[in-house]
This record gives sequence, C-alpha cells and structure tokens, in this order.
Amino acid sequence: MLLVPDNKQPEDYSDWARKVGKRSDLGVELSVLISYSADGKPDWQIRGIVGVPRFPEDDLERQMLVNKLAKKVKAPDFVVVAVIGLASWSERVGGPFTVDVIESREIRAVRESDVSTKFEYSGPGPLNEPVFCKHFDEAKDWAHEYAKNRYLRFESRRELNQRYQDLMTNITVLTDVGAIDLTNEQHWHRLFRHVIDEMFWRGQPPVPHNFDPTVKMTILFPDEGLCTTAAKAVSEHTFQGDQLIKYGKMDDIRRLYERGQMYINLASFYDQPERHNQAVYDKERIAVYKGAIIRKSGRGKYIKQQDFQANLSLIKAPEYDFVPMFKAPDAAEDEIVAFELGTVSNFWLYCMSNALIPRLFSDFEADACVVVDKQQFISRVREEWNRSRSGATNLSSGPVRYDDPVGAYAEWERESQTTNFFTKTFRYVYQNEFRFVGLPRSCSEDLGHIELELGPLDDIGELIVL
Repeated sequence: MLLVPDNKQPEDYSDWARKVGKRSDLGVELSVLISYSADGKPDWQIRGIVGVPRFPEDDLERQMLVNKLAKKVKAPDFVVVAVIGLASWSERVGGPFTVDVIESREIRAVRESDVSTKFEYSGPGPLNEPVFCKHFDEAKDWAHEYAKNRYLRFESRRELNQRYQDLMTNITVLTDVGAIDLTNEQHWHRLFRHVIDEMFWRGQPPVPHNFDPTVKMTILFPDEGLCTTAAKAVSEHTFQGDQLIKYGKMDDIRRLYERGQMYINLASFYDQPERHNQAVYDKERIAVYKGAIIRKSGRGKYIKQQDFQANLSLIKAPEYDFVPMFKAPDAAEDEIVAFELGTVSNFWLYCMSNALIPRLFSDFEADACVVVDKQQFISRVREEWNRSRSGATNLSSGPVRYDDPVGAYAEWERESQTTNFFTKTFRYVYQNEFRFVGLPRSCSEDLGHIELELGPLDDIGELIVL
C-alpha cells in the first residue's frame, strides 16, 4: 500500500532505474545489512557508493539504490540475497560515481541448511501489480501511525511474510459477477500498509512471489469458470432470512439436504496440510498470542521473557495483565512473550458459514451448498445430538471469533485464555464461520467421528448445485 506520488508515473521509475549506477557527479553512500537465513539476523554487511542522476525523491527510489548495492555482495552460490536493514545513508557530491564497493564483510558464516527463505525483488516490484494500486486518502495517516508504533518490529521475516499473505487474503474479494476486486473495508488496507511499512523500515520490501514453504499463500481463485458459475448461482437463490450455509461436494451436500446426514470430524482432522487446501487446513486446537505482561500496580514494568518462561502462571495471575504487541509500543525485545493456548482434549467440530458468497465455493472446492434457516437447523442438531449421544457429551454452537496474534485487528480479550474452541486466526475472517463443537466428557485423543441424521431439510432450506 505504499503510494506512488501523484506526479510520478511508472515510466519515471523505469528511466530512473536505467540511469542509476551510471557515471554521475552525484552519489549516495550507504551501508546495507543482508541476511540469508530464516532467523532474519544479519549475515553480511556491504558499504559502497551508488551513482544517481539526482538524489532520490521517495522511498521506492531509495530502496532501488539499496538493492543495487546489495547485488554486489559476494554471497555463496546457494543463497538469494535478502536485504534486512539500512545501516547508514549519506548523499555525496563530486563524482564520477558508478557502483563502487568500499567494504564487504561476512558477519557470520552461513550454511546451505540455514537458507530456508528465498526472496526475489527487482525495481518497484509488487507495486507494479494492479492489486497494489488502490489508493486511500488515509494512507499517509496510516504510515505516520505505524511510524509511532512499530508493533511488528520484533517479528521474523517469515512471520511478516505470513502476515502479508493473511492480509492479502482478506483484502481480495470475489464480486457477485465472479471478478476479483479489493475490499472497501479500510481496516484491512490499514494493517496491510503497516506490514509493508515494516518491511521497508528494514530495507527489505515485499516481494511478488513467496518462496518460503512454511508460509500459507493467498488464494486467488484460479478456477475462473467455477467463480463465474458460483456467482450466477448465488444471485439466483431464493431463501431469505437468518441462514447457515454448508459448502461441499455435490454427493455429500445432497445427503445433507435430502436426509439431514451430518458427518462430524475431530478438530485434529483439519490439522493435515497434506490433505486440505489452505482454506480448510488449520490448527484448530492452538491459538497463538504475542505481547507483554505488565504489573497492574506500581509503574507498570513489563515482565522479562525469562521470568515469564520460569513462571507461566503469571499469564493468569490477577495482579498482572497481558497486553498484545499492538498495545505495548515501548516494550523491549526481551519483554515480548509468545505463548500458545491449546485444548487439552480432542473434540468434534462441524463448520458452516453465515455467508452465502461466490468466493467460498472456490475456496472449499465446492460444487454445491445447502442454505438452511439458522435457528431451526441449530434446534434440530441439538435435539438429534442429545438423543443419539444420550447426554454423554456436551454440544455448543456459535460464531467464530477471529484473533490477531499481535492484537492489531481486534483487542485481545482476557477470556480467550480459557477457551479457543471458537477462535481462529484472522486470516479466515472472510469465511464468517459458524461452528458446532462437541466436547467429550473426559479428555481423550482417541475419538472417532460422529454421524447424525436430522431428516430432510427441504422444509427449512434450499439446495444450490452449480
């Protein structure tokens, strides 16, 4: 979301790029830190002078100079250079300058096994892509806001890459006519601007392609025919009112509609990346939070990481409060803690959505869905659950709450410490999920699936087949 100045055109940057590094009476002396490793720590430093036709006027031009010099590093053959920081910067007059390396030194040895994150960047890069070109008048305010609170300052590059992809997932939408567009919900663009700004603060801009296999990529609706067909089907549906939707393959959805047959899997079923696509795969039993623990009394001193790790009960102690990174702009790196909240036992999980939108057909690779009256469906599920399970387990239902691990999307709530049966990462906000959760009477991992049969649903719903 970095904005191209109104008086600059793409050809201006192309012309600038052609002239950078040529003989000139002007130059920029800079020192750049470079990393090859997943931990994002510096492995190499290079200092030099880059010739310029004029001194840079904006962040993109400054970044191009950084990358021009970074390409001169004597890196091992198996690495792809990732610029992580700008150590120094000064403008020089006197030339003639080209790209002159003053110093290039190895900070630490790097092995091929250390290189797990690959980056690729040239010129303005992803800002050339249409999806990045939507402007907001508030964008400059968002940049100033982030400069005052760099709440992502301690995130690793892999974590920044994942956040970038998670926000892209929520920024992109599929319209009612099956076209890809950007959402008008500005809070997503605001957070997107923040993560890009953090990358540029480090001298390591966003990249158009992500080579880290541990990062979930944005799903951009590759099946154009399915998207168009789904958009037409949704526009023609007739059911009105408070509704729930179940997406899936036609045979499964027909059994749900005609017999009310529900196949309820365990939460652990969804934690299988080799089995599910990115819209379905999730670690349903774990929620991650990052922030600082502060004393309620006194001067509000943050607890050190080592003290928290030695006494994990501090997170629930009444005399302490947990504040997310977004709310702790003055916390030091050794005062930021990260912890996982998980469920002790496996549990049963049945997922639906409150939203009938074309995108979810594509995400769930579905060719059908059932739309049902929400309250009547919940009532039938509870009745059949209690009858068939004979009260052996408890059943809860409700909407999913989406959390941001660093607290910038929604304020962290203390009660989320006690349960995450209805909590997911904010990557999936657009799915607008509603779920049924079945809890066993005693903690167990060795649970089987559950099948319910509610009877025909044609009196409370509608079947949509693409």
